[in-house]
Amino acid sequence: MDIKLVSENEIDNALDLILRVFMEFEAPDYSEEGVDSFVNDIIKNDDFRRGCLTGQFKMYGAFDGKKIVAVMTMRKTSHIMLAFVDRDYQRQGIGKRLFEYICNDIRSNNDDIYEITVNSSPYGEKFYTSLRFIRISEEQEKHGIKYIPMVYKLKAFNRCKDYMNNIALGDRTEETVRIYFEKAQRPAIKAVLPQKATTVEEAIADYHKSLLPNANSFGKTILVNGEYIGDIWCYCINSSETPNAMLSYCIFDENYWNKGIATGTTLLFLEEIKNKFNLKSIGAFTYSDNLASIKVLEKSGFDLVESFEEDGRESKYFQKCL
Repeated sequence: MDIKLVSENEIDNALDLILRVFMEFEAPDYSEEGVDSFVNDIIKNDDFRRGCLTGQFKMYGAFDGKKIVAVMTMRKTSHIMLAFVDRDYQRQGIGKRLFEYICNDIRSNNDDIYEITVNSSPYGEKFYTSLRFIRISEEQEKHGIKYIPMVYKLKAFNRCKDYMNNIALGDRTEETVRIYFEKAQRPAIKAVLPQKATTVEEAIADYHKSLLPNANSFGKTILVNGEYIGDIWCYCINSSETPNAMLSYCIFDENYWNKGIATGTTLLFLEEIKNKFNLKSIGAFTYSDNLASIKVLEKSGFDLVESFEEDGRESKYFQKCL
């Protein structure tokens, strides 16, 4: 699935998709006046088409091969004008991936935007709620179009922006494995992250196994301004299973806790392993009382799937489509 700005020769197909999905899923909630307003303001509006081509409005599309299957259009960078997903591609996480792509685009190019707004249709409210938008007003109606004002807070997700340009993923070595093993023995870390290796020799042996051609694990070091502060890794890599892999990380330097670095690192790592191993999904476990880890997973786009008890301790399982 490719996501990019819709080009001039793709806009007709995008408008066809918008109209088709609107008429099937949203028009039933609107009056005749509302349907006419939407069609005239969007589908038949040359100014809207021109705005999409000149950059006044940014129309993003998700493509399955050459077929456009989802559209999201932004006005003034941070307001969602419209969002539609082809019927056959709904409930597959495509709308969420499109939204995450736009969020990353906004974060990369704008330091002063802290929220995204939308006037959701009644039908679309459930989708936006799943993205953690919140209502800021009750349902309203204008020119026959019903909508619910909602907002998504970007500010919390921008906490790591001062560090993002200085975060890098490095290669693990025997030396970093030794350092990590020593740092991970601290009680504060062992309390939230079970350790597989009981000796440094076991840790080094596991590291060498991860370098083999058919290894089912892969890890990187976390560097900030060149300083080694932790590891991030995936394991149980298997494209025939769901999820295709499991994620874990540890920042052992407390000076870098609660600064958004774990979220930034997770997003970088997911992008790398998605391409490297052709992953479509990834899961993660954490203890229910590890609130910091839960926040990182939520901010990185993971959804809670299950809560359970293991070894007498309440735990949670999260999963994300890539």
